[in-house]
Amino acid sequence: MIVLIGVCGAGSGLAAWSTPHIATGSCSGSATLVTDPVYQRGGADVVLRLDGVRYRATAPGLAGRRLMARLSGQRVHVVSVCQNISERSRAYERPRHVVGAMTVLSASENFDQGSVLVRSANRLRDTLSRGSRTLNESDRQLFLGLIIGDDRAQPRSMVTDFRASGLSHLTAVSGQNVSYLLAVAGVFLTRRKPTMRLALTLALLGWFVVLTRAEPSVLRAVMMAAVYSITFMRGITAAPRRVLPCAVIVLLFIDPMLARSVGFALSVGATAGLTWWAPQLTTLIGSSVVARTLSTTMAAQLGTAPIALTVFHRFPVVSMIANPLAVPIAGMVMLAGIPCALLSAFVPDALARLIMLPLAIAVRGVWWVAHLSSLHGPTGRANFVGWLVVGLIVAVRMFYVAKRRSDMAG
Repeated sequence: MIVLIGVCGAGSGLAAWSTPHIATGSCSGSATLVTDPVYQRGGADVVLRLDGVRYRATAPGLAGRRLMARLSGQRVHVVSVCQNISERSRAYERPRHVVGAMTVLSASENFDQGSVLVRSANRLRDTLSRGSRTLNESDRQLFLGLIIGDDRAQPRSMVTDFRASGLSHLTAVSGQNVSYLLAVAGVFLTRRKPTMRLALTLALLGWFVVLTRAEPSVLRAVMMAAVYSITFMRGITAAPRRVLPCAVIVLLFIDPMLARSVGFALSVGATAGLTWWAPQLTTLIGSSVVARTLSTTMAAQLGTAPIALTVFHRFPVVSMIANPLAVPIAGMVMLAGIPCALLSAFVPDALARLIMLPLAIAVRGVWWVAHLSSLHGPTGRANFVGWLVVGLIVAVRMFYVAKRRSDMAG
């Protein structure tokens, strides 16, 4: 079945490499929002699909305000001016299949809600947003980022803090979110027949992709979950070292442009580090709680190091402290966030505030970890020295574990 998925996706994969013809000048028609709009430079910034071609669209004034009220998957009628994308933007936009630029002159007030799948996903996003209404605006945006990856409206200071502390992966939906989703769904799917359970699981994963806007990290996590589900139905226990390459190959068959996506590379790198390096490091430095935490964090960092250094030219050592502190708190938010927000959406504000209070404290705790790590984390040569210290600690720990095992054997 995995091979069939890859073969079926190969046609769309080949099409991804070809550049469609862009009609420059005046262009209008029914356009589908590919992304959720973001407010930038006094207007809306959004990717629109018009006549099968994706455009990076900017919409000032009334057109921008109307587009800002729309969500991904919905359709509006636009009157605009289209042109080829600039050479400067090509490297950034091409992995997103964006091949043109558009200035929207007007957008219709009326719109189409999209398919049933799109409508259900957008309705849930609206409900979650309403359920988090009692949080202050910054905490609310971080909360939505943690549970569904919606980081569009996060303040610039928050984005900077999370990047500088090595915690930006928390607002990119990935394997942890998918695991929680399947754990909850498993309660209702256990009594189904294997074939029906697999079909419902794959349908749920597909819906989750739409809900979280098909970000590269989501695609990687969902494809791995799909491979696990298929092999499990066949009575096979698949090792992560086999599942990850299989998922990556299928995804690259379907969309070769993922090979140029930094987000996809980081997600695959972190997962590969956890899959290959974490068990080895745990064996070398011990299996205590602290040692396992250090092993897991370092394994993920090693997996992403080549991409982070090449693309961002930074690799914060403070992430070795920030991640063990923030990830468990963020995990609690991911696990309890959706059910609590759904409940809060339908109760009075006073009760909603009480329901969301523990999550508000947890979300603020994650932000504090990111902010303090960003504020006090070493940079430049001090950061390099910090990594040398981490390496020394690991080496000393490895020597201690090896000596203790030798003494026990002797």
